[in-house]
Amino acid sequence: MYMQCIESPLSAQSLQAAREFAQSCAFHVICNNEKNDCKRMQSEDFENESVENEILTAISAHTGTKMEFVKMKIVKSLGGCAAQILHRDYDGAQSTIDARCCSLLVPLQTDGAHLNIGTDSAGAARVHCGLGCAFFWGHDVVHGGASYESENIRLFAYITNDKKCIKNYIFD
Repeated sequence: MYMQCIESPLSAQSLQAAREFAQSCAFHVICNNEKNDCKRMQSEDFENESVENEILTAISAHTGTKMEFVKMKIVKSLGGCAAQILHRDYDGAQSTIDARCCSLLVPLQTDGAHLNIGTDSAGAARVHCGLGCAFFWGHDVVHGGASYESENIRLFAYITNDKKCIKNYIFD
């Protein structure tokens, strides 16, 4: 299992650009759980070169691996949003991870974002990612978006250093 926290991936200017996009973009509902409460949504693709460059530079400095974006979106959970079913973002057959196919979560709010990590709902741990940090995890990490009492907005991206991984990402 590969998961890291990266500090300060975005400047104040890039953080503001992502927040502004989140305020103006359209969102569509994504499946949240078995009884989908329709309170977890994602935007169309978010494309911003300075945001991408800052994140990729931070990841490269932290891991020594040069990555590229596959897709970047804004995810929004409305207040009362239930936790997601535990899942993997990547449907591949590799048994080891060398940071080739990864997911990234960057909080856009001062209260940060949460993620449930584990192999079953009963044993999942709720981890917090504060503003100014980012979670970066490999395709083998079983996780799910946490529940939220109030609205939460965060940047989510698929990143890779291997183009062969792209066809196996699960986008919705």
